Amino acid sequence: MNFSSINIDKKLLINLAIVFLITFIVSINIFNLSYNFGILSEVHGPLYLDIAKGLYENKFFSNFYNLIPENNIYTFQIGISLIHYLGILSFGLKYWYFFPILLLGILWSFAYIYFSRFLIKLKLDNSFFKNICFLSFFFQPYNLNQIAS
Repeated sequence: MNFSSINIDKKLLINLAIVFLITFIVSINIFNLSYNFGILSEVHGPLYLDIAKGLYENKFFSNFYNLIPENNIYTFQIGISLIHYLGILSFGLKYWYFFPILLLGILWSFAYIYFSRFLIKLKLDNSFFKNICFLSFFFQPYNLNQIAS
């Protein structure tokens, strides 16, 4: 993606980097709390990882640990398994989670830019208000559940 086509001033570009680092670090820590230490619950993430590992090992959509019946593999939510699969291809089976978390950090960074632009158009460009709103979007329970899974 060409950053010059987005027409961001230097302040927003610095904010982009800061938001990316914060979301990446927080997401890695939330994921580690759930995946490695069992502090946060994993709801459906292991099922998607199971399909991704099955795709990596068997080269077709299948279960790796047989967590779900074979006839339930093809669902509309299988796309996250493909993202996990790209993570396995990129970083290996041990560090597969870096890819989806990098993608998440990039998406949240661009969301921050467009949210900032929206607030500027509304003449609400108070950085405290903007950051509190954005943090409330990021730390909503559904998003934390998705990161933990």
